[in-house]
Parts: sequence; structure tokens; C-alpha cells
Amino acid sequence: MSEKSRIQLYYESFKYIPYKPIEDLLFFCEKHEQLYIYGVSNNASSILEYLKVISVDVKAYVVSDDRIGNYSELMADGIPILSLSQVSDRTRTGFILCLPEIYYNDAINNLKNYGFLDFYVMREYDKYVMCEKLQKHSLESLFFAFSIVDHCNLGCRRCCTFSQLSEVNFMDIGVFKQDLLKFRELTGGCFTGDISISGGEALLHPIITEFASLLREVFPLASLSLCTNGIKLLSMDDSFWNVLSECSFTIVLTTYPINLDFSAIMEKTRHFNVPIYAASNLTDGESKPEEKFSSKYPFDLCGKQPRGNFMGCYAFNAAIIMKNGKLFTCSTIANMHIFNQYFGMNLEVGSEDFLDIHQAKDFDEVANFLKKPPAFCKYCDVKHRRTDGLWALSEKCIEEYVD
Repeated sequence: MSEKSRIQLYYESFKYIPYKPIEDLLFFCEKHEQLYIYGVSNNASSILEYLKVISVDVKAYVVSDDRIGNYSELMADGIPILSLSQVSDRTRTGFILCLPEIYYNDAINNLKNYGFLDFYVMREYDKYVMCEKLQKHSLESLFFAFSIVDHCNLGCRRCCTFSQLSEVNFMDIGVFKQDLLKFRELTGGCFTGDISISGGEALLHPIITEFASLLREVFPLASLSLCTNGIKLLSMDDSFWNVLSECSFTIVLTTYPINLDFSAIMEKTRHFNVPIYAASNLTDGESKPEEKFSSKYPFDLCGKQPRGNFMGCYAFNAAIIMKNGKLFTCSTIANMHIFNQYFGMNLEVGSEDFLDIHQAKDFDEVANFLKKPPAFCKYCDVKHRRTDGLWALSEKCIEEYVD
């Protein structure tokens, strides 16, 4: 698979569950004292893991009486496997159906035959996404970005990294090298996943080529990319382009409805043999610059959002950021200090919201951390996230981030 296609597939594979099914599942769990999961599978394990995270107690897995004999071990994931006839308590008892859809009718008929009339049916898509988002990353599947610049030369409204609010701030290449070497140690020198250099606007860094060269030197087997808004691309000298070509970088260009010569940019990438993935909205590779929309991801400044809301966030366990030795599950948490300082707020980023890689023992610890929802999610009003008009420049007001 080419570098470009790996990058493209990554950005276009971001998934999340719409908030309504999450809300319905939480409501179903709250109204039942006895909860069972109907079916035993990888998807069922992910659903159980999700429910444990939000402190929902599941009594057991349940299967039909004619299938109980198929299980040599009547335990899975730390809970019993029961036949339906073994479930005797019908007081506030509910079943979460976690079977392929083709078996739903049989399962519902079985439940009704035993007098159970309350069940929650999960869509195939929701089960699939929940399983995907709670999977541990491997040395091949992990994609993360090094944020080396906080500020930007564009200033988008509602920027998720708060770069339009940031003072000028560059990462020190010495810190970068220490982080690279530690991560190589954690991965045993066998990391074959994807690493990106990003910002803010990464091209503002005065020694961006040194960062790119060092990254390739330390991770010769990784797929590498550089994220940019493109404003400085045509002014970069030949040494920059030669380094990107020699180090097999892909440019990830987020396009905006601004005065850029996209034809000249494409010609430059062809001349230096540097692959480019360009899209207005990175999760939609077919979008055009004039279609750039603005999304509002409002904060709950009181931090009262439900614990399970992370499943409705595209960034969870996907948009991973490394910054100054700390690994974050999303760019919002990594850059919250900028928001707090600019608006005089205190949306707290606690010790469980990041992993200090210099304190980590191995890659397994890294992978386990990334699939654990941060406490910070309590500030994210996932339910009311929305597309809200076309792209525009920021007015640097807090109303861009709160309702």
C-alpha cells in the first residue's frame, strides 16, 4: 500500500456513533436493575467494556438454551455465560442484543417466550464502531501526530487546536529528539505505523526540515506525513522539498477558500516527487476548497457531560497527539492550556488525561492508555456538536466554543 493511500485511508476512516443511540443505550441501562448481554462475540466484549467504563453492571452474557452446550467455559470477560432459562429474575430486567441482525428475530422470539419483553437492539454500525474504537492499537495501526508549533498563520474560527488564540510557540528540537528516542525504545525499534508533523501550522517552524530528517532517521519503517494549510508551501526552498522527497513524506493539505495557487502546489509536489493528499474536509477526500465548513464543538464549562459521551467523538483513540513527552487522545486536550490562558478558564487537564511516555514501560501501556476515555471528556458537549455554516476567520471570542 502506498504512503498516500495509507494517509488517505486514515483520515477518511474516522468513525463515531451518533449521539442518539448512545443516549438511548444509557437511558435503557439506567432504568434496569438487572442487565444482560444477549450473545457472545468480539462486539459483545466491546459493549461490555464500554458499559464497565460508564459504571454499568452487567450480570451475564445470555445465549439460547440450544447453544449453551457450545461453550466449554461458562465464563467470558469476567462474567458468566447463562442460558436464557437460567435467568429467573424478571424485575426490571433488560437485555442488550448483540447478535448479527439476521438472528434478531429468533432472539426476540426466545426472549418473549420466556416472558422477557424489554430489550435494546443495537445497530450493526454501532456495534462495529464501538468495537473499533475500543480496540488496542498495534505497532502497525497506530497513527499519531507530533505538534511542533502552537500558533498559525491563518486563524480559523473554532480551531480545535486553539492556534488562532496562541502566542508564538515552537517545539525545541532537543525535546523532540528525546521523545522520538523514548518512543522508539517503547516500540522496540519496530514501529511501522504512521507519524505526522503538525501544529498549529507546522511550516512556520524555522527548522522544519531538521524535524523531518530526524523523524525519518529515528523511524525508518514508519509512514510519515506533514500537515499544513498550504500558505507557505510555494515559498519553501528546494532543500525543504528534497528532504520531504528523500525521507518519503506525504503532504496532508487541508484546503481553505483562500487565495492559494493549488495548481502550482500540485505541480511542485509532482516535480519533487512528494505525494500529497489534499481535501477541504480531511474525512471527506472528495470535498473542494469552497466547500470548507465550520463545525462547532461546544464545551460544557461546568464539566457535567455523561461519562459515556466519548463514543460519539470521532477523535477518541484516533486523533492522537504527542506533545512535549506527553501523549493525548485528541488535540483539544493537548492544547487546552491555550484556551484556558486566553479566556481565563480552568477546564482541568488531569494526570489521567495524558500519558507521560518517559514514565511508560512498554508499548502495551501506551495502547492500553489510548483506549481508555479521558476524564476531560466531561467538558465536551458531544450531543450538541454540529456543522454551523461555512468556514470563516476567527473573531477570537469564547462564543466560538460555548453555546
